[in-house]
Amino acid sequence: MTQLRFCLNTPVLTSNGKGGENMKNVIKFLIVMIFGVLLPHSIVYAADTILSAENVSVGADDTIKVPVNINNNVGISAFGIIFEYDSEYLKPVSAEGGIWDNNIIFNSDYGKNQAFATGAGINNKNGDGTFIYINFKIVKDIDINDLKINLNVKQLKHLDGTNTSNVPYTVKSGLIIPTDISKTRIGFNYNKCPESGTIKVPVKIKNNKGISTFGICINYDSKYITPISVEKGIWNSDIIFNPNYGENKAFVTGASVTNMIGDGDFIYINFKINKIINKSTDLTVDIKQLKTADGAYTKDVAYTVLNGSVNSISEYSIYDVNKSGTVDVNDAVIILEYVLNKKETSEYNIGKIVNGKLIGDVDHNGVITAYDSALVLWVCLNS
Repeated sequence: MTQLRFCLNTPVLTSNGKGGENMKNVIKFLIVMIFGVLLPHSIVYAADTILSAENVSVGADDTIKVPVNINNNVGISAFGIIFEYDSEYLKPVSAEGGIWDNNIIFNSDYGKNQAFATGAGINNKNGDGTFIYINFKIVKDIDINDLKINLNVKQLKHLDGTNTSNVPYTVKSGLIIPTDISKTRIGFNYNKCPESGTIKVPVKIKNNKGISTFGICINYDSKYITPISVEKGIWNSDIIFNPNYGENKAFVTGASVTNMIGDGDFIYINFKINKIINKSTDLTVDIKQLKTADGAYTKDVAYTVLNGSVNSISEYSIYDVNKSGTVDVNDAVIILEYVLNKKETSEYNIGKIVNGKLIGDVDHNGVITAYDSALVLWVCLNS
């Protein structure tokens, strides 16, 4: 009788009555062996490779490193990824390798609110974890939720011999999350400024959990205003004030054995008005220190700064008699013409009382003279 035998202790094909059953067993065994060889290659591509931007918490640092993670990595030989971000808060500066340890070409200005990272190698980069990192600079304090980093994959390839094949993938975008969305906010709001005399500007504070020491640098435009003194607000302990801290800078500081708690007007800065503010002038604050007492120790307070400006109370300056929006020689001429002709100019209301003011009476002495015209001309020459 003829017998056909297979190695690895395969079933034996004989000519007896069990031959048909044995043949079925052989076929089943061969199918299992074939799939045993081929199946692992199929499984590798069965699940998509996942690229995801990890959620990152942002503290006080001015740069953040955002990991781009990879899972189900079948081996990557080339990639191209677009990063979409909010340029109001973030600026991409560089890319670093992780699992991908070849060179990376990085374009931080790929498009509006877009950066691009790409790379290619002669070997596959295998393994799950952080594929690359993208470094962002924080250009504005992040105090909102759900600031997204979106990924858009242009290519993801696997090297097989001398050829490459596209890798099926899915993408998961990440979030930039502020570690503390209720930072202490301190600074100026927009303030209305009288045309002469002094203005009392509050330095406001919000989300105040307690301040025991502070140091604030005030920036102003000495052409229009000059700091002359400070007053207490929520801060009711001693204050040290230096109005000549630097060019266009004043400095305020204080220390207390207890915390000053609560929101509102922290302190007040009194400014002398040097001349009419036709439009507005910026008023900014730089925090040098802001600390809270904790037992026998102090610790820094996380904060954001609110900056504003001072504007003239009047819709138009008293010098701007023709309501052009600026003070110029024409205003001086109009007043002088009124003085010389001794008659009202109805078009500009010179000589009339409007809202309690005698229009054209720049020095507020109750009469309109050539001196009022001269004051306007002086303002023009010194603006």
